[in-house]
Amino acid sequence: MNEKSSISLTTRMADLDPLRHVNNRIYEQFCAEGRYRLLEEHGYSLQALLNHAIVLRPIASFVKFERQQRAGIELHVQTEAFPLEDGLILWDHHISGADGEPACYLQAKTAALDGRSNPVELLAAVEKAAPGVYIEDVPEFSGNCERTASAYSAIYTDRDVFGRLPLAAYWRVFEEGRHMFGEQLGLTMQKLVQLDTHVFWIAGTYQCYKPIAAGQQVIIHTWLERIDRIRAYFRQEIRSAAGDLLGASREQHLIVSLSESRPKTAPSELAAILEPYIEIA
Repeated sequence: MNEKSSISLTTRMADLDPLRHVNNRIYEQFCAEGRYRLLEEHGYSLQALLNHAIVLRPIASFVKFERQQRAGIELHVQTEAFPLEDGLILWDHHISGADGEPACYLQAKTAALDGRSNPVELLAAVEKAAPGVYIEDVPEFSGNCERTASAYSAIYTDRDVFGRLPLAAYWRVFEEGRHMFGEQLGLTMQKLVQLDTHVFWIAGTYQCYKPIAAGQQVIIHTWLERIDRIRAYFRQEIRSAAGDLLGASREQHLIVSLSESRPKTAPSELAAILEPYIEIA
């Protein structure tokens, strides 16, 4: 049985962010299309999944961005599935441009569950070597620095066809938390332009410990693990109003000069603003 599938999708103007690059969540949405296409090719069409009340609950993901993309670009998504135990599936995604050059690599782990939250084995186990697993455990906060706390309400219109918040919605929560972190510290887009500096997300691991419901009020804690020359390592936790840990992330960002479009060390003013929020000196 072939656990590989390929699709091609074209980026749109609506997919662009304020820097005129395809927003990070779009890559995960493209990969989700690849996952459901593969399931359809194995007898689980969207209608079949809905009829049996089967959902793919996000468990974790890893992403590494290779090249920024713009609108009107055809991207090819190759998806491979590695069934695990208890309904878990490790998904391996390679996204490339029309020229064959890699644009993004993404791993996702999901749990297939029925209407009673019991695991469902959607794909038969196969004898093949699994890829290296890049999804890492996210360490606990050490308490060695300050961190911001931002209130956020999960968006109802982020729900997918199954009425759940998909993996891309978790990515949105983390991304919103980073923006609110910047706003609280006065690091607005205008301030970053003044500093001729931006921080680009280039890789990260995301753990989804418990489902987040649409409309649920959560608190996003944001800080930095460390800054290593041209790289900044952001950390975040998503907690419920009662303090339950719902998700956590560890991201690698590249510090870049906006005028020269090349990596640089953090300017002294930026470093001074961030210093209280850096976990490891």
